[in-house]
Amino acid sequence: MRVLTVHLGKGGVGKSSTSYCLAGALVDAGKRVLLVDLDSNASLTLAYGGQLCQPQESIGMALAMPSAGLPRPLPHEHVDGLWLWGGTTQETGAAEALLSQRNHVSALAELLDQVSSDYDWCVIDTPPATATSTLVANAFHVADELLMPATPEWGVLPQIGLTYEAYRRRLEVGEASGQLRGLLWNAVPGQRSNERDDVMAEVAKRGIPTLDVFIPREVLVSESYAMGMPITWYARHLLEDKQIRKPSKAAAAFTHVAGHLLGLHNTVPVAG
Repeated sequence: MRVLTVHLGKGGVGKSSTSYCLAGALVDAGKRVLLVDLDSNASLTLAYGGQLCQPQESIGMALAMPSAGLPRPLPHEHVDGLWLWGGTTQETGAAEALLSQRNHVSALAELLDQVSSDYDWCVIDTPPATATSTLVANAFHVADELLMPATPEWGVLPQIGLTYEAYRRRLEVGEASGQLRGLLWNAVPGQRSNERDDVMAEVAKRGIPTLDVFIPREVLVSESYAMGMPITWYARHLLEDKQIRKPSKAAAAFTHVAGHLLGLHNTVPVAG
């Protein structure tokens, strides 16, 4: 099982939707995928099933109290091959506090080791916290790949740099070993091209790796997330039912990124 950690130390950049959409695209490629919701807001869990999971079955409880056993994997209602270890606000917060006291950065790895033969991929959604968060440290520690979703805005740029440097430091001291896939840009509605281009140029100047793809901001992305479905699944069924006339560019972009992760191609085409 390969583990993809999705993280940037700032909220509102598309971590949860990116995690969900990429998980769906990996399922479309025939992979069995486990989503893990480490965000104390549990927004991925809410999108996935419309409600929070039971506390005793949550990832937070399993991390805070190993004697509780593994979280219960929740199968997706519509997408075969997709499961979730869901989160709850209270239990995930408690897990952060208890793991911090013990400085335990391998708790998540110990849980995932027990199910590594059950899934092909694990996609981890992280809290909008800095790398000093013990939950983020756990997600870094277990990652085979790190993907940083971001919006090309000046206000986001500091966290791009901080997340990049924090992961590099953990690689140097052996607290992480995964490949840094780099940034995945999410479009900002109504953004002026000069700000977007200037921020992207600054990131390139700093040598931060970036996937050559831009996720367009389509209504279908937020609509599919609100409906509890990955964009690739949702857009495909709308097209088959002739509720939309053209394929979704956002769905195509996530499919390309999944192909990149699977090694199907070395470069990712821009979804214009």
